Order: sequence, then C-alpha cells, then structure tokens
Amino acid sequence: MVDWIFMGGPGQGAHMQVDSVKHMSWQAQVRGHKQWQLAPPPECLYHCRWITFTVAPGEILVVDTNRWYHKTNVLPGDISITIGAEYD
Repeated sequence: MVDWIFMGGPGQGAHMQVDSVKHMSWQAQVRGHKQWQLAPPPECLYHCRWITFTVAPGEILVVDTNRWYHKTNVLPGDISITIGAEYD
C-alpha cells in the first residue's frame, strides 16, 4: 500500500488522470483549500455527471481514483497540505 503527502501553492494541482494503485484511497486536507473535479468512469459516462467540490482543512475524501478521473487545483490563499493512503 502507498502513503502520500501532497503540498503545493495556489494554482498548483494535478491534471485530469486516473491512478494506478491497488486499492481505493482516502485523502485528508490538513491545510489550505483544494478544488476537486471528478469525471465518471467509462461505464457511467453517459448517465453520471461530473462532480466539482472543495475540500477544507479537517475534511476527508474517499474515492476510487483507479476508476474516477480526477483533477485538483489548490485555491488562492494558504499553501495546501494533504495526506492520504490506500486502504483495503
């Protein structure tokens, strides 16, 4: 299993992608605010909608990043610090 720490300043983030990890993952926002965009997996593409939301310090996201395409952007203000890990 993999553990992560993501840090970045405003305007930084990850491009639209799917991950290649063994399990679903969780991510906890420790500092700053990060906007997420989730695009549906292929089998749900024509029935599901994109989801856009912001995580704030103290909030935790659980998502299967192997199936859901995702993109992140650190919002203006403070540096973003996020920790996360796979879980089974």
